[in-house]
Amino acid sequence: MPSNTMTSILSNSDPASPMSVQGQLTENELSTGASSGEVILGANFQVVRSGAVVFKKHIVHDDKWESSFIGAIAIPEAMNHYGQAYNILLSKLYADTEFRAACGANP
Repeated sequence: MPSNTMTSILSNSDPASPMSVQGQLTENELSTGASSGEVILGANFQVVRSGAVVFKKHIVHDDKWESSFIGAIAIPEAMNHYGQAYNILLSKLYADTEFRAACGANP
């Protein structure tokens, strides 16, 4: 079950930095059946600058693929899709123009 706590996922290496990027995983599902698999990841992200939230958005990635009832095929395939889902979720965040603006020097 996802935590209710926002976790700082990115921050300047300077502990005095006025900005932090935080995320909370809200959806984390992986299922495989005899013929298909699906992974759903969702997270709330926010950028906090000088104590004020300047960006807040919920982002979801949903991936479906053909699977097999043979475990030796289905399990590695599910692991690959699950791992890639985190990369894609973060790629969606990084590509978001509002997120990029909030993280800029002059948001």
